[in-house]
Amino acid sequence: MPKPMATFEHLLPENSLTFLETTWNDHNHQKVAQAIHTNAKSLAKLHLRFNSAAGSKYFLTKDGKECLVFPNLTVISLSRVCHEEIKMISPVSKLIPFPHLQVAEIGFKYPFADDILFRGNNKVLDTVNLVLDCKVINILLFDRWVNGRKPNLRSMVLFEAVSQINQYCSKSMYQQFFDKIFSSVRYFYSHSQHITDSLVQSLIPHRHYDNLQILSLINCTITLTQFLKLLDAFPGLFKIICSAPGYDGVFADKNIKEIFSKVKGILGEFRPCIGYWMISDPTVLPVDQIVELIILVTGLCPNLREINFGLRVEERVLCIYTKLCHSFQLIRYSDIVPAIESFTLSYEKSKPSIIVTKKSIELKE
Repeated sequence: MPKPMATFEHLLPENSLTFLETTWNDHNHQKVAQAIHTNAKSLAKLHLRFNSAAGSKYFLTKDGKECLVFPNLTVISLSRVCHEEIKMISPVSKLIPFPHLQVAEIGFKYPFADDILFRGNNKVLDTVNLVLDCKVINILLFDRWVNGRKPNLRSMVLFEAVSQINQYCSKSMYQQFFDKIFSSVRYFYSHSQHITDSLVQSLIPHRHYDNLQILSLINCTITLTQFLKLLDAFPGLFKIICSAPGYDGVFADKNIKEIFSKVKGILGEFRPCIGYWMISDPTVLPVDQIVELIILVTGLCPNLREINFGLRVEERVLCIYTKLCHSFQLIRYSDIVPAIESFTLSYEKSKPSIIVTKKSIELKE
């Protein structure tokens, strides 16, 4: 006969849980807390969904004074399905609760009062998914990354909690924060328009960050000028995910050759190395403008081989593809894309993509 499913009562005496995934609610939070506390030394992965804030402040402590230590925990994922604010006590202690933490995912406002989640794990912490607010910036920037301590992060995903964050964080704080982030990460994902705007304003024209490989700006709109500045700021960027960048004041009312000339003036001798561009929303601009943008970016980026579309808007993508194929016959594009051999429409993994085939010659200026 099959063994019955284990309950918290069955698991508590063993004190050897390595993985725990459950929902924290009004009815079971004491048992869940007990399971976490009695298995603190053995847990390697912890995934909690908070359906209630009841008792959550004792997540890291049994009595509000003594701090628990999770010596083997490598992944912590905390999410919330209730509307209550989740706050957790940070016991006054010099202990390092998560010395080997590699992945930290918190889907709501940072619940601790200090840097307890990031303490002592600079060298091993690999991936951070956070809701960004001024408290997080202060904690990371001034408590963790001061005195030259460089983070060893590989990936960061940022959401936003405070819409009026500029009222509390100065431009210089943003600049310092992003400078620390991009001195380390290879993959950066923003789900906030405000973070994206602040990122562009804070980074440019300060310095270049060679290590970033993937930049994703989901649910954000950007202008062509911002798009170009991001390419310039991240010369090692291979993949960018964003909405179709709209023409701003610099390029408004200009024909494609004038725009191409201005863009080359902005970038100078630099040619972006991106090979993959995902247009997350191809509906924000007219088809003709998206066609021009694809031709423009393809002409500027010698390595670009694939334009992917995040939304299944097949009719629009087909229209874009058809117009791209006809573009070879239009003299207004002849100086921009001399190295392009063909465009091909692909539906690999059910996602519409346009594959760019280029001739084996260098892009002529």
